[in-house]
Amino acid sequence: LGKFELRPSLLRLPELTLAAGPDDRPYGLAGSASIDLGTDMRFDAVFKSRQLDLDRAIGKGPNQPAEVDQAAGVLVDALRQLPTPAIPGRIGFDIPGVIIGGSVIQNLRFDAVTAAGGWKIEEFGADLPGRTRLTGDGLVSTAPEPSFTGGVRLASDQPSIFAAWWRGGAGTAQRPLQAFDMSGQLTVSPVLFSISGINANLGGSKIRGRLDWQRRSEVDRRLSLDIKADRFDYDQVAALTAILAGHSPSEPGGIADSIAAKISAGELLAFDTSLSDVFVDGAYAAGVLDLTKLSIGDVAGAAITAKGQLRDLATIPSGNLSARLRATALGGVADL
Repeated sequence: LGKFELRPSLLRLPELTLAAGPDDRPYGLAGSASIDLGTDMRFDAVFKSRQLDLDRAIGKGPNQPAEVDQAAGVLVDALRQLPTPAIPGRIGFDIPGVIIGGSVIQNLRFDAVTAAGGWKIEEFGADLPGRTRLTGDGLVSTAPEPSFTGGVRLASDQPSIFAAWWRGGAGTAQRPLQAFDMSGQLTVSPVLFSISGINANLGGSKIRGRLDWQRRSEVDRRLSLDIKADRFDYDQVAALTAILAGHSPSEPGGIADSIAAKISAGELLAFDTSLSDVFVDGAYAAGVLDLTKLSIGDVAGAAITAKGQLRDLATIPSGNLSARLRATALGGVADL
């Protein structure tokens, strides 16, 4: 909606309003746009708003604010319905404040350029609760299913505040999460989450590698990890997973029905136990653990290597597992 000026080679919309949301609680952005009507037609638009109150628009106001997951669902639905423009162009967004989940996203800014099958997002940036910064760029495809492929970075100085906002106080770990900074190349859709080139600093640990999660059906969710770390703190990784995915990896049902993992760590901390020079290559599915190789350089003064298969881990384990224990302090080696 808005006024327009039409010339033989140019259409200008100096006062443009973009409205969305329910009819009784709409929210909108004000801006301007121009369309070049020459041989190489293209458009250029800029939208701004001092503040968007999504808690009122899609929730029930300050007393019953909208959940972040709810807002994400609205965004996905909007992407499904977003038409691909017939001519190329660029849209810029500048929104200083977005009220959602009882808190405020600040300094939301990005440009979107038309691309084959969707939009190319440039210089996306937003300040989330908990002194958390999200930046990224990449391609948003709108069909057949909404998806995103591109580079992202998420860094938080106050993860507990970020977690309380992101999950509404639910799904957070018992152990407080330390400050983190993580980046990588992300591909995400309703059935896929893949991040390669992971470069993360989590609680003083440097983690590199790749993670892939795929949902083939409601009972076939597959997770694969290939991680290298100087120090791998399982409790911290589980806490971060609980925030981002809503479930800890150790919870029943968890985040996957099958897991394939390759982890190499100079030090591994898990359940108040410290292990040194750890390498794990194995897979778990349907109660069966296939261990290609387990190597621990030092645990309580002993070195352990193992491989084999164990079945029925949730009931009475059975299988064939070969292991070697070298106790340096005792000067002996035992084959199990």
